[in-house]
Amino acid sequence: MFKRNKEKNQYHVYITTNTYRGMILEVGRHPNNESIIQMPGLRIGNNFYFDVVSDSGINAIYTPTCCEKDHVYADHLSTRIAENYDFSKGKMTVSQVHRHPDGCIHFSSGDFEANCNLAKQYGGVVNGLMFVDPEFRLKFWYIDENGKETEAEYEINDRAVMEAMPFVKIEKIKSEVEKREALKKTCENDKLDEDMDFATSIEDMKPFKVLIPEEFRKQEYEGTLIGYYIPETKTYNILRRSGKPEAGAVRLGTACRLDHSLARYDNGLFPTLYIFWNCGEPEIVIGNDKKNSDVEIEYYSAEADIFSRNEGITECSMMKNKQVILVGAGSGGFNIGLNMVRAGVGSVLVADDDIMAYHNIARHECGIHDVGRYKVDCFKERAADINQDCKVYTFRDLIQHIDPEMLEDSIWKDSVIICCADNRHCAYICNDLADRYNIPFIDAGCGPRASTGEVFYYKPNCNMPCYTCTYGEDKGVDYNNQAIRRQFYATEKELQRMTFQPGMYMDIEIVALFTAKLAVDLLMEKEKDYQLKLLPYITQCTILLNYPVDKEINPYMNIFNEDTLKPFTWKSVLTRKDAECSNCGTK
Repeated sequence: MFKRNKEKNQYHVYITTNTYRGMILEVGRHPNNESIIQMPGLRIGNNFYFDVVSDSGINAIYTPTCCEKDHVYADHLSTRIAENYDFSKGKMTVSQVHRHPDGCIHFSSGDFEANCNLAKQYGGVVNGLMFVDPEFRLKFWYIDENGKETEAEYEINDRAVMEAMPFVKIEKIKSEVEKREALKKTCENDKLDEDMDFATSIEDMKPFKVLIPEEFRKQEYEGTLIGYYIPETKTYNILRRSGKPEAGAVRLGTACRLDHSLARYDNGLFPTLYIFWNCGEPEIVIGNDKKNSDVEIEYYSAEADIFSRNEGITECSMMKNKQVILVGAGSGGFNIGLNMVRAGVGSVLVADDDIMAYHNIARHECGIHDVGRYKVDCFKERAADINQDCKVYTFRDLIQHIDPEMLEDSIWKDSVIICCADNRHCAYICNDLADRYNIPFIDAGCGPRASTGEVFYYKPNCNMPCYTCTYGEDKGVDYNNQAIRRQFYATEKELQRMTFQPGMYMDIEIVALFTAKLAVDLLMEKEKDYQLKLLPYITQCTILLNYPVDKEINPYMNIFNEDTLKPFTWKSVLTRKDAECSNCGTK
């Protein structure tokens, strides 16, 4: 009954004898029926601690195969109970444990929604089941925000719980109450003083929050702390890397072991942060106040937290080994690249020689502060702001001008090439690269005024028509001729030669999203259990209709009939392999 599971699990639950006693009492109140326990507690990383149970409420329901707590009362009571504990090492969590009929050793389908709702409220929880026969026993599972269940081990350990979540000292509670009483009295006695901002004073009394990378705690990191300080929320956001600072990141302070000396400094912008490691746990000092204890500590992991909501959609453990080769960082390409970073790809290689200008702003992810910078440099910065582990290779040049050896050294095995240039010539080059490295290729572009989008894909060694088969030979073509260009954007000089505007960013974005979803399919289609989103429904060439225009402005309107001539629709067109193709033909 008190024995710990032998299997080494990722998640651990620690309960006190008092908690265990409360569970047995709750079952005894509802013999032979369902019963439910609500437990407020503390989460530190993947460890969960619980000291006491709370009442499920006077309106709770206990019937065979159905149990429902009194949500308003139980949540209120849990919050009140949690106020008694010092949560500076972690954050509050709530666990629900209920009894199942004998023989039902797992959650039922009816439990799924309740488990998910609680997990979404607290960013993942450990819920459990109670069994009476053959003896009173427990099982716990970690539930993520998508409802995925991972079995967790548990043990009854009073000491571990008391060390993790000790009671708040009475002296501290009294001090806080006295501060609030004095502040309120001052405000009441000085109502004419309009400079007295009671709300601001209350904000000043709120604790600091320190976000610490999980790996820093595991290795007891020593060195400079780099990151961001947000004064409005009194939050120190420590970045996982202490090397070259990301955009806007500053030196926050220093971390070292408790037995080491610490060189103090003052940057003058905000209270300096110090972390002293003591047996694997941090002791936080902010500024020069060694007694400062009003600090909430929260640990984060890039894979577990940043991509937690992608779990079950694109498995991060698979995506982090894949790469996107992005040719063109204009409106569409930049958007596609960031979507792929958010999907969890491990690398992006981006090539473009263009510089951000004012006429790009309305149709680009970048803004005024990026004008004059290379677009590839802007992309690397934005990607790092999403996922620091994503390796970004940047080339300030056209893809065809990059040193082949440098290019080959940077291309990963599991990659996809996405061409987002504003002319077809670049797509022919990308098709050649796809054949050379045996990786899929996508070409994406917009028609006049971005009224339509054009997305073509190709997989080598699959007997598929290549880009030349589909769009003709790439010989003796004047690429300054607007008739064969597709524009994501245009320079001022190009606009003078154009008979139409390039289109609004929201229309370009539709094409970019379609392309990104197709890229994920091509990267993941061979992975076990991955469900394809687009590939089963399209052919090699797809035309997206953003909104109808005159057929003289955009000839692609001819492929849509009256029934399909509606915004936000698409139509795939047939492509045929050309036996006389200079690129892949057999003749």
